[in-house]
Amino acid sequence: MPEFVLRTRVNHAVADVFAWHMRPGALERLIPPWENVKIESRDGTPATGGRVTFRVKRGPTEVRIEAVHTDFEQDHLFRDEQTKGPFTRWVHTHRFEPAPADGNGAACTVEDHVDWELPMGAAG
Repeated sequence: MPEFVLRTRVNHAVADVFAWHMRPGALERLIPPWENVKIESRDGTPATGGRVTFRVKRGPTEVRIEAVHTDFEQDHLFRDEQTKGPFTRWVHTHRFEPAPADGNGAACTVEDHVDWELPMGAAG
């Protein structure tokens, strides 16, 4: 199964960075302005098994995606999984780990790990 992994060092404590991701509007702030993504609805939070529905437009094609938060560990991780959308499988785990300080105070690593699969496998 294909995967995508991105690790980002953030010069703030794990608890602060995790809390920022839990704030209302964090998802909207994380979407780059050049991406054509519109949040349609949100119900609940990552901690409560919340759901998010959004639309993504690429050229003339627009897809609707529904995702549910399936796992949550305070100050460590949260996970969302596509329940409706273009992928056969899409599981996005957001992991937060302490990192060695480098003279700028506390630091952490934020890891985005996506396991995904296209319809019809590699031919999709």
